[in-house]
Amino acid sequence: MFFMKKWTIIIDNEFKSNSKPLTLEITEKQVTMLLSVFAIFFTTSIAIIIFAQLNNLNPDALIGIYAKRDYLISSIDTGNRKINDYFTEINKITEYEKRLRTLSNLSVLSEDVRQLGLGGYDFHDDRLAMLDMSTKRLIENVDKRLFQVQNLIDFESKNVKSVNKNLLNEYDLVTHTPSVMPTQGTITSPFGYRKDPFNGRSELHTGIDIANQAAPPVYAPADGKVIFSDYLSGYGKTLKIDHGYGYITVYAHLNKFAVKEGDIVKRHQLIGYMGTTGRSTGTHLHYEVRLFDDKTDPTKYFDNDTTIE
Repeated sequence: MFFMKKWTIIIDNEFKSNSKPLTLEITEKQVTMLLSVFAIFFTTSIAIIIFAQLNNLNPDALIGIYAKRDYLISSIDTGNRKINDYFTEINKITEYEKRLRTLSNLSVLSEDVRQLGLGGYDFHDDRLAMLDMSTKRLIENVDKRLFQVQNLIDFESKNVKSVNKNLLNEYDLVTHTPSVMPTQGTITSPFGYRKDPFNGRSELHTGIDIANQAAPPVYAPADGKVIFSDYLSGYGKTLKIDHGYGYITVYAHLNKFAVKEGDIVKRHQLIGYMGTTGRSTGTHLHYEVRLFDDKTDPTKYFDNDTTIE
């Protein structure tokens, strides 16, 4: 025998003293039925509301929504392809930067250092919470790749600027180094100790003598500034050029000047003409290279471009 639960509800009207209380008895089965009816009513109401809302969207509106969705997805795909192109171009720049580092005697950055330079990625947007997981991942992936592209561009931009600065410094040093033979002719007396042509004693010859009976032009072997342009005892008509980096060049026994003190000169620029002024035995150029006031052998600075054309 089964016992069914039963609840008694007593309703008393306190405004009428002589009225009898109203008594209701409800079984468990009746309560279950009432709850079921309420649930059905609630679900039906929600369905009716949703159906009414959907009916307010005409077919053209629905087509427009789907078209916009498809367009956005297509745009994201196009963006991904462009990002791939950006990565390809950045990789080319990276390889170019590596070659520049090698040419400028700078160490090539390791991949670990490059990865550290990219930084970490952290993305959060509350608006993505309403999207489905597939779309959310698609957008997050595009954002992450854009983040990486931007960081790569910033990283390589700094690297290229650093390498470029080093190359400019190297180029400036090269253009100010007296590496060109300043005139045409034959070296008749090298740098070093020799027998003096006037007194026969052994003395240090502080430069080289370049002889040419045609008295050809003399050109600046590097960029610099003329710091002396006058007659000097023993040297005759003499020019001195300060090239920076400790380099000073001297041109003695000139016949004529083509520049004056204070002039800025460039490599291969005409500065004078070979002569035989001062303590000289014939037409020639006495050429010196001084490095931080030390007289050095000019020929050790000559490169492949050793003569003026």
